[in-house]
Amino acid sequence: MSFLFLFDIDMTLIDTGGSGRRALEGAFSDLFGIENAFDGYHFQGKVDRAIFAEVYGRNTGLVLEDDVARELGRGYLVRLEEELAAGPYRILPGVLDLLRLLEAREDCFLGLATGNLEAAAHMKLAWGGLDGYFLAGGYGSDSAFRATLTRLGIERLSAAARSLGGTPPVGDARRRRVLVVGDTPADIAAAAANGVTSVAIATGGVAREDLADCGPDLLFDDMREFMAEANRNPRIVPDSA
Repeated sequence: MSFLFLFDIDMTLIDTGGSGRRALEGAFSDLFGIENAFDGYHFQGKVDRAIFAEVYGRNTGLVLEDDVARELGRGYLVRLEEELAAGPYRILPGVLDLLRLLEAREDCFLGLATGNLEAAAHMKLAWGGLDGYFLAGGYGSDSAFRATLTRLGIERLSAAARSLGGTPPVGDARRRRVLVVGDTPADIAAAAANGVTSVAIATGGVAREDLADCGPDLLFDDMREFMAEANRNPRIVPDSA
């Protein structure tokens, strides 16, 4: 039976040096004439669709209509490409080694569960040459709710794995063979809502002890530590988890 891994992107796999925030600030300025729209706003664990609506609402007092949201998304993607090119950008320690290790295993299939818009997710990953590792995913363009986009990611990755000859876990087996990997309490909660394993990585802005308080199934300082566990234990998830 296969393992499915669904990864968050920002501060789990890569650090884009604030490119997303700068791109959104630029898009809000371009489209609405609003400067510094994101002052005091915290992005951790948030989903792009929800971010757009929250920040638009707090700056205008209005509800973000779908056509305006689409226009904002297009402007954001233009700005994001510019900001990624300006840098800085880095793949976080251990990420490439872990992805290569898992990709080489016939029983492992890799996907995404990210709050990024789908186009933004692939743009960010492609900048570091990571895009080719992931077969399918759930995105911030699918839903404003992380639990929902995570469910969609699991469904899509299961279908992709099946098409490649894998055997996606079903029933009780999903609990230990589907792993959602992220750096925020929102990632942990989304895994729990879908009845799968949560893997918390303390590489974002949330302290390890605060992640631990959220009750993840697995908790690592970084991907190097996660890779060491994957090397040590072919079942990935320790019996004690």
